[in-house]
Amino acid sequence: MYKVDGVYYDREQFPRFFDSVANPTDWRAEISAWIKPEDYSVINEAVRYYTGTSLEIKEKCKTDHPAARVGHTMLVYSIGYRNGPCGP
Repeated sequence: MYKVDGVYYDREQFPRFFDSVANPTDWRAEISAWIKPEDYSVINEAVRYYTGTSLEIKEKCKTDHPAARVGHTMLVYSIGYRNGPCGP
């Protein structure tokens, strides 16, 4: 169990959060994705678990981006598994 912002998550839940930001054709690649701000902490923990890297917030509250229609107003980035400490 992982405690993130007072909520407990099983490790088995992390794939869903990681897959929401990972490159669908290459999970080891850099990550750049729009997310909901309230999901940042748990997605960051999932990214740490799978890649050994953390998310960096690149932009907040860009409401004119198409992803904002579903509440995704935070752009996050990570160098990903391949370029991080766990990669080759």
